[in-house]
Amino acid sequence: MQANPIRLLFLAATEQHLESLMSGDLSLPAELAHSVETLTLLSFEFQEVGVLGCTSEKAYNEVLGAGFRVIGSGYMPPLNPNAILKLVVDFCPTHIVLQVPDRAVLSWAIRNQIEVIALFNNHTMSFPLDPNWDMTRIASLLNHPLVCWVAGQGLKGSEALQQAGVEPQKIIPWVWPHLMESQVQQSKQLDIAEQPLRLLYAGPIVSTKGVGDLLIAMVQLRSRGLNATLKLIGTGETDRFRTQVEKLSLVGSIEFLETVPEQGFKDLFDQTDILVIPSRHEYPENNLNLIDAGLSAHVPIVASDHPLFAGRLYHGVNAMIFPAGNSRALAHRIERLTSQPQLYQQLSASSQLSHAHIQQLVPWADVIEHWFEPSDRRGLWLSEHCLTSGRYASLAPEATYFRRSA
Repeated sequence: MQANPIRLLFLAATEQHLESLMSGDLSLPAELAHSVETLTLLSFEFQEVGVLGCTSEKAYNEVLGAGFRVIGSGYMPPLNPNAILKLVVDFCPTHIVLQVPDRAVLSWAIRNQIEVIALFNNHTMSFPLDPNWDMTRIASLLNHPLVCWVAGQGLKGSEALQQAGVEPQKIIPWVWPHLMESQVQQSKQLDIAEQPLRLLYAGPIVSTKGVGDLLIAMVQLRSRGLNATLKLIGTGETDRFRTQVEKLSLVGSIEFLETVPEQGFKDLFDQTDILVIPSRHEYPENNLNLIDAGLSAHVPIVASDHPLFAGRLYHGVNAMIFPAGNSRALAHRIERLTSQPQLYQQLSASSQLSHAHIQQLVPWADVIEHWFEPSDRRGLWLSEHCLTSGRYASLAPEATYFRRSA
């Protein structure tokens, strides 16, 4: 039986599959494992499936044992859009999944009557390859009939596309499927009579992420008689902050970990009382996965008022929000949760509800698979899952499941 003559190309910011699969590490991150599974299944069905990474330190072009082709451009920023376009043309795609807002490739595909879907995440939406890139200009191209639909990560990413000028009736909010897994778990209850308050931070260890603010808040919590410990997971200016920990007399209360295996995060969240996300406004946040993971684990969140969080976290509803950079306010929010067990339990329960509503979003692989259905079924699916479908009304902050605290 001859394979379907479809040649499907994914245009990505980076190509991560070669290094990950060749390393022999079987514990792939959940997102990458899902991508490998999807690409492998598609490679059985189509003539060829490829992933082209726009940036890579070395050039390569090979077929993995999983069945799909991986291509590294061999270029590092600043990138030449024409050089990336040549690699696309060499693949001879019949269909393109555009994961970066590349105006040159999109224009070429439209000129050559090649069907496209855009599948952006919150990071790649701000990854322009063209120095003259403008979201408004590419939005007009995304509205072309040959672009079947445009998928944004979560409701906030999708609304950003609409604000840029993409027609809402062709925008589909998507989510990684592992974040949709339902968990039968009671809301957390806080008991710090027998053990210290357990705080968790995960991310780059840098000032703009609010790590210094968090350490100062730890000192303020101690001055108020609250016994708290903090795990800092990540890499960056670790030596500098270890020195700060010593100067603040916090040795013994702070633990530095470079990384935690993907499968270890569940146990880590089980052993965490509060997840703290203190990012300052100047930090270019582009990923809501940590927030989604915290909501999934029903861990109350204390977060800054960073603009990216505004569409997912609401003060007194599913998180406690403080002004970014204000360590005193950060300490106050944490202390308030410890002094009001009912509020703590309420936030934990609300986070479970918030996570349940994530399940209304479309899984990543579904965005691709429904593209290859007959046109009538494809059109019906789009109308049922686009921004104008009414499907996402309950994700708005005024939804009835939200109950603000006093």
